[in-house]
Amino acid sequence: LEAESAADVLVVEARTDLRATLADVRRLVYELRPPALDQLGLVHAIREQAERCSVAGLPIQLEAPECLPVLAAAVEVAAFRITQEALTNVVRHAQATTCSVRLAV
Repeated sequence: LEAESAADVLVVEARTDLRATLADVRRLVYELRPPALDQLGLVHAIREQAERCSVAGLPIQLEAPECLPVLAAAVEVAAFRITQEALTNVVRHAQATTCSVRLAV
């Protein structure tokens, strides 16, 4: 009986570890390429990010073409992440009263 009990404990631990690992993998995949890029496109994903930052009380003006030429996936992710980090830094550190983001190709 002791062997079965120890095996049950190991199975429960393995399941817990597996769930945590799956959650980590999902988080990493999301961070690699945000679903908003595929669902909305680069301009609208940036617009959505700007709206989230605006909730913090900072008006953000976004100037961007409605349609962009086809960009490499890595370029889209880089542009999104750079803009995301810039907006986060403005909200956290700049003590700005307004913010303007201009996207051009």
